[in-house]
This record gives sequence, structure tokens and C-alpha cells, in this order.
Amino acid sequence: MQQEQRKITTESALSIFFESQKPPEKLSVKKREDVPNSIDGIEILARDKNWKDMVHLTLLLSYDDLRQDLQVKLCQLIGLRQLRLIEQAAETLKKIGDLNSATFRYENYPQKYPNKKGSFVPFSLRIFAAEFPHFQNNTQSAIHNLYQIHSLCIREIVTTKTQIVKLGGILPEGRNEPETKYLNTEFSPQKDVIQKFSEIDIEETFHDIPDTLESFENSKQAIDYLSVLEKREQRVLFIIINYHIIQQNYELAIRHLHDIYLKWPKDPMLLSTLGRVFLKSGDSNSARLIFKEVEKLTSYGSLYSKMNSGFLEISNGKFSKAKDFFQEICERDPDNAVAINNLALMFLYTAKLEKAITILEDFIRKNPNQNVHEPIIYNLCRLYDLAYENPEEKREILKLVVDHYINYFNFPKKK
Repeated sequence: MQQEQRKITTESALSIFFESQKPPEKLSVKKREDVPNSIDGIEILARDKNWKDMVHLTLLLSYDDLRQDLQVKLCQLIGLRQLRLIEQAAETLKKIGDLNSATFRYENYPQKYPNKKGSFVPFSLRIFAAEFPHFQNNTQSAIHNLYQIHSLCIREIVTTKTQIVKLGGILPEGRNEPETKYLNTEFSPQKDVIQKFSEIDIEETFHDIPDTLESFENSKQAIDYLSVLEKREQRVLFIIINYHIIQQNYELAIRHLHDIYLKWPKDPMLLSTLGRVFLKSGDSNSARLIFKEVEKLTSYGSLYSKMNSGFLEISNGKFSKAKDFFQEICERDPDNAVAINNLALMFLYTAKLEKAITILEDFIRKNPNQNVHEPIIYNLCRLYDLAYENPEEKREILKLVVDHYINYFNFPKKK
């Protein structure tokens, strides 16, 4: 007698694959044994998103130089967070201790760092520690911590400008380009869409100036540091905005975005994001006016304009029209994961479940190393649960994902 089949959760289906599948020989990412036992090896694994092997390598390394040791610990924390090993990450943070301790200041090592003042804690480590309560279900504490860092950045900017003038330098008139890479623009009509981690910038993590400098040899050094501070201030504010959106505090998110927009009024990404937050807040009229301004900056046929029009149609409940906009974006930019994800959702909302599944499957198959994104996999798993009653029917695409990313991807623990 055939055993009765029953529906299982996506998490259970993935666990079955974890236990039964091995990465194929064609896997192109580096493993721990392929890289040197050094910070350079850690960077290689991070670039390949091999978080599991990266964490293993960080546990093998220990440096007498506290600056290097902190960088290794930062990489360990990033890997643990990506693997959702939150308790282990909390333990690592606890062992590092107070980031404002004199232990991490140049003045404590006068022979090694003569005439140098300030902290050598990597700025990304401060951001990580500030954000960490969010991953312990305390988002409000994370926001509070981030506002404190933002205030510190503002104070350092003012102090550094004063020192530039004292050193006989001229304050720069131009502005850095806005650091929009830290702004989450992957909006979705789903209320329970998976929340992304803050953007991981490999270049910044491994090559950032870690210093909080308090003295300068000349005005040029101070001016260069001012540029670093201004980028940090933007980065923190964008992360704060992301958390306000997560908490549906759209009023504060809009206020901050508007203030940033006034500094860069011709940046279409900033303006588009402002309009999309208005949409999420339910104010489609303001969003429509802002999107018209984006069209003036980019032209009606631009990808910015098409994406904004798609989101606007979603807010109006016109899923078929929204689908047409996302379809056009995908034809012009086949690697646009945001458009692909929303196109699949529009097919779902227009009662074409199989087509929605095919779109996401084809996107992953085309280039698994590049096209595996957490929101894509999250939605694909949800679609499988809608379409199929048992794990055998969840298609070979999940096997493909596991084969390529068993050590590299944090699968959502949702049905």
C-alpha cells in the first residue's frame, strides 16, 4: 500500500536536500582549502559568499596586532550573521568587549603609533554592533544605537572642518555622490516580504580606513578624512531609513529622505525611493508627483520611470498593467532581480501560478552564482508551497540552489 503523502514545510524540504545532496564538481566558488590562511583568504571567501568556510577560517586565525584581529572578528561576525547563527555572533561581540575602550585607541600604544590619536575600531564593526539588536528582535534599540553613531559622525564632521580651517586649508565645495548602495530599494507588494540584511560592502569591509582620527599632519589629510566622514554619515542615515521602513514608520523615513534629496535634488534613485516610500505609506498622489520629477530627470522611457510606474500600478491594484512594466524592464535588463521578482508576483496575482514559478526558475538557472537572491528564493519557496503537495514535486531547482549555495546562503525559515 502506498504511503500517504503529506505536505511539509519548505524548511523541512530544504533540510532533506541539505542531508542528501553534495555540491557538484562544477561549483566555481572557492573553498577554505583553496585559499591562504590569512586575511586575504578571508576576503576571497567573502567575495564568493562562502560564509561557512569564511567563518571557519576566521576561527583559525589570531593576530597580535589588535587592528588586524578586529578585522578578522568583523568578518567572523558578518559570516555568522549571514548564516543566521545569531547566538554565536552575540558571543563573539561579547568577547570583543566595549568598542569605546582605551584598549582600541592609538594612544594606548605610543611606541607602535607615535603621535597618533583616535580609535582603530573598523567603522563597519561599530555599525554591526549597533544593528545587532535588530537580529535579537529588538529593532528599536538598533535604531537608537544607529542614531547615536549618526550624531557622532555629525560631530566629527564639524570638528574636522574646524581643523581644516586651522591648518590653513579650504573647505571643499563639492559633495560626494550619495551612498545609495546602502538604501534598500527592493520594494515589494508583499507585507511579509523577507527583510534584507544591510548591504555588505566587501571593499569597505576589507579596505576601509578604520581610524577615528583626532589629529592631522596637514590640511590635505584632514580634507580626505572629511570625505570619509561624510560617506559614513550618509551610510548610517540610509540604514536608519531602512529600519524605519521595516517598522512602517514612513513619516520619519520620508522626512530623512527628503532632507537627503535637498542635498542631491538630481539623483533619480533617491527621488524614486522617496516616491516608493510614499506609496507604501498610502499616499499615491505624492508618489505620482515625485515620479513625474524622476521622468524629467531621466526621460519617460528610463528604467527608473518604468519601475516607478510598475509600483504605482500595484498600489492601484492594476496588476496586469504593472506586469507589463516589469516585463519591459526584464526585456531591457534581464539581470534585474527586483523586476524579475515583481514580475513573478504579478503573474501570481493574475492567477498564473505556473508562469510565476517558471520565471523565477529560469532566472536562477541562467546564472545560479549571480542570480540567487534571498527574496527570489523566499518567493519561489512560497510559490512551491502553493503549487505542490509534497517535497518530491518541489522541482530540481531547489537541488540546484542547495548544490551551489549550501555554505553560502541563509535560507528563510518560513513556510
